[in-house]
Amino acid sequence: MKRKHSGRYRDWTQPWSSQHGTPEALSPEALRTLQEAGRRVSDQDADRQAQTSPVLEKRRERWLKVRVHREAPDCRSLETRADALRHFSQTFRDKVDVNDARLIRTFIWQFVVRVLAGQERPIRGNLRSVWYRELRSILLRLGLLHPEDVPADPEAAQCRISVGRRIASRPLGTDRGRYLLDLLEDAFQEMFLAGFFRYQDLQVYDARENFWSVGRNRGNIIMFTEKEGLFWLCKEFQARFDVTILASRGSPIWITVDYLSQVLRRRDYSNLRLVCLTDYDPWGDDIARQAHEKLSDPVNGFRKVSLKVLTQLNLFTEERLHKSKRYLLAGHESPDDPVRTVVESWVKRTGGIAGEPYGIHVDHAEPYLITQAFERWLKEESLVGSSRRRQHLRMKP
Repeated sequence: MKRKHSGRYRDWTQPWSSQHGTPEALSPEALRTLQEAGRRVSDQDADRQAQTSPVLEKRRERWLKVRVHREAPDCRSLETRADALRHFSQTFRDKVDVNDARLIRTFIWQFVVRVLAGQERPIRGNLRSVWYRELRSILLRLGLLHPEDVPADPEAAQCRISVGRRIASRPLGTDRGRYLLDLLEDAFQEMFLAGFFRYQDLQVYDARENFWSVGRNRGNIIMFTEKEGLFWLCKEFQARFDVTILASRGSPIWITVDYLSQVLRRRDYSNLRLVCLTDYDPWGDDIARQAHEKLSDPVNGFRKVSLKVLTQLNLFTEERLHKSKRYLLAGHESPDDPVRTVVESWVKRTGGIAGEPYGIHVDHAEPYLITQAFERWLKEESLVGSSRRRQHLRMKP
């Protein structure tokens, strides 16, 4: 049977021309506001509220005054290292060199402004796409990057290339290349957190879109797990309880958080309840904390986000705890090891396993016990019964 195409990205497949821009392009007045004051004009109520947040105001001010060189020429016009030094020099240990970070942040600032103004093709890919299309060639031309520095794709470590009869490992790049690519990704994140754009504005693809789904009537309850392999359980929870579900590999990425938040805001949710299913160890706790902090960030415009960490020892059978618990201080026996400090603090707060520094992956938890724990939480929060929202919280299409 031929599958029907959703057409979600159909517009991305159409030719783009700077003569036509995009339907969402900023007006000249809005563009001046963005360039001079860092305010992104929006017709979304939640966006307008976020724009007035003191936290975002401070972030924008720092970006405009410290992080970028707003008077610099178009970074694409720089031809030599001398050109880069003229506009982005810094002195470190009595040596004058190019300030890589400021140059890349300025390049991203100029790129984002052009896209929002309808003068530049949107990304229509991931953030790394910008590296391949433009930034990489600029850095190579300026002598700030060399071919051997170019970072490899994330899975290059497992990729091998046949050279005649010899099998050679694919080059993995250098720390220099990874450092410069990190600067690009960090610049986008910093601008997003200051409220300059939404990732949808730049048509950034959410590679994790198949691992989240919004509940129709209980969308403000978010069941999150750090384990992609447990997304099937999240789907079961959504079918039974009509909640929003989200799975990631560790902490959820900002792009996914942004797209999810936009859908929730369009449905008039201002208060969220985040339920986390993470590993029973300090790192699982930290991932839950990060997910909570990301959703709670003022850039998303929510009034309140509560947190419930569902993972407790009662999700595991005694036999599984005995067989699958893991010692958390292996290789960290030194008293001044920072990992030891983190583990001991966690054990003091949670009790570890039988008061000892042991943890266990949530993969070992029994699905039926997880379900029972979630149902108990719903009852404790008086969220049982009909999943339909009250009339005054009517869901928008």
